[in-house]
Amino acid sequence: MREIVAALTVLSLLFTWSCQEPIAPVASAPSPELRPMESLKPLVSRESNHPAEPITPAAQLLTEKIKPPAPLPEITAAPAPKPAPTYTVMKTDTLWSIAKRRLGNGQRWKDIVAENPGLDPGKLMPGQTLRLPIK
Repeated sequence: MREIVAALTVLSLLFTWSCQEPIAPVASAPSPELRPMESLKPLVSRESNHPAEPITPAAQLLTEKIKPPAPLPEITAAPAPKPAPTYTVMKTDTLWSIAKRRLGNGQRWKDIVAENPGLDPGKLMPGQTLRLPIK
């Protein structure tokens, strides 16, 4: 603090000498009481590593140990969907016969048509591949 007052005094004197008219001296602030370093209270007790005096909530946040974040759950890929079963049409097949043999009920031929958009039930061709519904 004394260095600051001294620097301000020097600057004031230099400024005063450079001006034609002298200016009034600047009133200085009262100097605080200076104490030796040994008289200051420590923030942490040397013996126990605990705070020497109560800590404010803001300071307490700064001194608390930071907890590591909780581990993230393991992410696993969803199992790949099973491909729809297929059937290759034979010479004498009908949708009814395919549904009865492969799905267990001839009335499910409509399910085969629903699985194969654009399929004309009256025009099955040998060698044609049909997707079958999952049972």
